[in-house]
Amino acid sequence: MHFSGLHQLLSRRTLLWTAVLFGLCAVYLGVLVYEQHRAEQRLSRMRDSDPATYLDTIRGRESFAEFMRDVAEIRGYRTWRPRVPEFLAGRWALFRAEQRVGPEFVPAPCHPSVLFEDGGVHVYAGSERRYGARYRIQDGDVMVELDGKSALRVHVVGLERRIRNLSLELPEDGLRYAYRCG
Repeated sequence: MHFSGLHQLLSRRTLLWTAVLFGLCAVYLGVLVYEQHRAEQRLSRMRDSDPATYLDTIRGRESFAEFMRDVAEIRGYRTWRPRVPEFLAGRWALFRAEQRVGPEFVPAPCHPSVLFEDGGVHVYAGSERRYGARYRIQDGDVMVELDGKSALRVHVVGLERRIRNLSLELPEDGLRYAYRCG
């Protein structure tokens, strides 16, 4: 009989503690959902009021393709623009094969290479070639219209906040992999 009374007391006590713990978990999860909602609202307001900070904040939180989707929408790259996207601007060393290197890899020397700049693309491979260029972001890639004719697709491979490399098919050179020069 004594054992049965102890068992009932433990069962009630266990039930009470289980209910308390369940209640605390429910409150904690409610707070998390509320804070997540507030963070999303802050990001939404930031997107409208300070697009540059918004893009810097989300870069690395999302996949690079999602980041580029936001850049396309906020910076107007859904249509052709002469301004090069900031993350693409600069000189990139060209390789025939993808390099198995770490994120800190800086090719030396930086030749052959491609230079993306506002209104133009320079290819330094053998002889220098310059193309007039306009840029657009489409389906997670950067499209580059060369001299108002063909469009070059630049696939960006990003890791967190950094771009690992590009893959692109250059006129006269074929498929190349590009790594940012120092």
